[in-house]
Amino acid sequence: MPFDPSTALQQRAFFFHGSSSRLLTGYLYARPWQIHVQSYVEDDETTLDNMILPTLNNILLRLGLVNVHCAAVAREGRGLLLMGPSRSGKSTTSLLLARAGYDFLGDNDICLRQVNDEVVALSNTKELFLLDNTAERFAELSFTRDLPIRDRGGTAKRVLTMDKTLPGQCIQESVTRALVFPQVGETPNTEVEAIEPFDCLQQLMQLVPARGLPALIKDERALNVLFELLSNLSLTTKTYRVRLGRDPKQLVETFGALL
Repeated sequence: MPFDPSTALQQRAFFFHGSSSRLLTGYLYARPWQIHVQSYVEDDETTLDNMILPTLNNILLRLGLVNVHCAAVAREGRGLLLMGPSRSGKSTTSLLLARAGYDFLGDNDICLRQVNDEVVALSNTKELFLLDNTAERFAELSFTRDLPIRDRGGTAKRVLTMDKTLPGQCIQESVTRALVFPQVGETPNTEVEAIEPFDCLQQLMQLVPARGLPALIKDERALNVLFELLSNLSLTTKTYRVRLGRDPKQLVETFGALL
């Protein structure tokens, strides 16, 4: 994918793209870079996961940015993070909320930066990735069956470009006011459980990618950035465990009360 200066000028915090030629391209605060990955193992993703991404995450930490696997939306300037493992409902929930009028920051990868006593979420990319069972779970999202497919870590996912689908609702950053750990449920209603800061921090430490942690052990500055931000996020943000129900209207109403 060639470098696009017009896209870079949007000042997204961090973005990279892998192509079939194993060329990673991206930008960090509008400064473009390229890395060509060619390894002596059968799977080049092994090199990416164990060498390239730890290095990039370390660089981001030195710049005060924590790259996390989560989705993020916002309403009236108040940001909400959806954080959890794959198949926990992050992407589907963020799409339902965006279709209900929420602003969309991103899916899958978000950068967090501490600004004074607040944690700001920064958008990386406007693509949203969905499993095929999204359309089966919510009839309102049946249109996702026709979306193009892309491999994401060995899993085929439907790709939705949000800035084309919902123009005007994609934003670059938002102050985080609520953090949700979602779980897919089978009951009609969405259920919410508030959790305490210490429990939240434990959950965060399990979910934030461990890529690069061996290298970080000797990097006190990067470790301080990581632990200070996660501690501050758990102390200053309302945090919840949410079991996602099958009623989309009630789900959206329930999330509205969290902000």
